[in-house]
Amino acid sequence: MQEIVANYKGNDGTTFCALLTDMLSYLKKLPKSFGDYLGEMYMEIEAGNKNAGQYFTPYDVSRLIAEVTISEPADKDKPITLCEPCCGSGGMALAAAEVLQNYGFNYADKLLVVANDIDRHCVLMAYTQLSFAAIPAIIKWQDTLTQKTWDAFVTPAFALQFDKFSRIYHGTESQM
Repeated sequence: MQEIVANYKGNDGTTFCALLTDMLSYLKKLPKSFGDYLGEMYMEIEAGNKNAGQYFTPYDVSRLIAEVTISEPADKDKPITLCEPCCGSGGMALAAAEVLQNYGFNYADKLLVVANDIDRHCVLMAYTQLSFAAIPAIIKWQDTLTQKTWDAFVTPAFALQFDKFSRIYHGTESQM
């Protein structure tokens, strides 16, 4: 940890520790209180790549989009796969899980998120938030257009149900 803090010039570590404390307090809220906490922090500290047009959708907008596009599942036993080709910090996937939960759907058991982003920082934020929210997911550090993949991460919720979700991911089980 000291090596990481040492990279911040003119900082005795108090700012870094305060940021880490804030981040952990926000993440502890998931999944009781959904939100794109890391995405909001990322944009607030202006860490986004303005040259690439990187802008994170505010969580309220993500939730509205999820509410408009996701209808109540007719069969709560059938799995749902959500594909997010430009996931940012995972806000859209979190909003989808919240909407499904509001419908009485156990997203931790039936939702599979497959998310990609070309920015490694975004992939790691999405992995962290989806892990804390217990969302089964595969998050790829990938160029969605060329399909060039540098790395991939599976959340603990995916790993704990690997047999079921790997069949869905590879298309050997009916999804709808």
